[in-house]
Amino acid sequence: MNWRQLTGGKSAVWLHSPKLPAWQKKIVFEMKRRAPTDKDLIWVLSSGTQSVNEVKAIGLTREALLASARAVNAHLKSTKSDRWLLNLPTYHVGGLGILARAHLSGAKVSVQNKWNPKEFVALAGRDRITLCSLVPTQVYDLVTSGLRSPEPVRAIVVGGGALDPAVYRKGRELGWPLLPSYGLTESASQVATADLGSLRKTDYPDLTVLPHAGIELRKQRIFVRAKSVCRYVARASTDGWFSLEDPLRGGWLPTEDLGKWKDNRLKVLGRRDEVVKILGALVPVPQVEHEVRAYFGERGLTGDLTVLAVPGGRAGHDLILVFASKQSLKLWEESFNAYDAGASGPHRLKQFCWVPAIPRGELGKVKRAALLAQLRLC
Repeated sequence: MNWRQLTGGKSAVWLHSPKLPAWQKKIVFEMKRRAPTDKDLIWVLSSGTQSVNEVKAIGLTREALLASARAVNAHLKSTKSDRWLLNLPTYHVGGLGILARAHLSGAKVSVQNKWNPKEFVALAGRDRITLCSLVPTQVYDLVTSGLRSPEPVRAIVVGGGALDPAVYRKGRELGWPLLPSYGLTESASQVATADLGSLRKTDYPDLTVLPHAGIELRKQRIFVRAKSVCRYVARASTDGWFSLEDPLRGGWLPTEDLGKWKDNRLKVLGRRDEVVKILGALVPVPQVEHEVRAYFGERGLTGDLTVLAVPGGRAGHDLILVFASKQSLKLWEESFNAYDAGASGPHRLKQFCWVPAIPRGELGKVKRAALLAQLRLC
């Protein structure tokens, strides 16, 4: 599959997982009937957190995707001598973007159809891969497996979520040339990415805004202006409700993310609903999750975990640790109590919950609405 084959239809193209649950397939069918069908449109389902009964689709143009690809190629200094490894779904902008970049640069593309960290390393070495995009969960798998980067790989863009700084440092120690990035489906992929010069150091890098984009911070909320921004955002629900909107406000796309400037580079703080006020202090929930993950990992506890901020109580929000593990609950409880004893007030965990599995999307993002419903916290 290449860029032309995937996007060369005579009407609007809809890209989504073939494994959508039945209720989502029903909504998408209805969206296709009611959404614009302009031939230059490519509709992609949002990879962000979805409601348990709603679907969000992003209407991108082919030129928006190509504008993003040009900017990424320029940032990575990519030419036809490069070789990309594609192992992200092409119905997400992460995978679709790789096809667009290779289409413009003339670079070749190798494909890994199913994620396996050892097979990824072997394929990257065999095919002399130079560039790749990964999500944080894939980087985590490489690092925890102790796998080293093959020599030809010169840059790996990491998107689709926040990369744990501890995982970044371990990845760099293993030779992985990791470039954290910030982007969203509405902007056809990344709009800010660590530059190649950051690979000369091991400190976690802040991000350089790509040449096709502008970013404004309004009370720390990130606004994006870019040639790659989508034309439409459509939403539909199981009860038949449908909406279609132009997402721009005065030419700018308001995001749900917060950031700050540091030496003219962008530092992303997290989503607005992930930076909460607890006991009067602003607390970035992803940062707490990274601290908790490192603390438990140092004590030999394995499994999946996430930290949720639930509104209510005297503190304003309560932080709840949710984990899925086959290890002794007593060991988890002992570590939970030890962590809380040493944590500052706003970073303390109110309670912990065991679940059989944490619901995650294909790119590793926690399905927050589904998890809250499972815990009966919404």
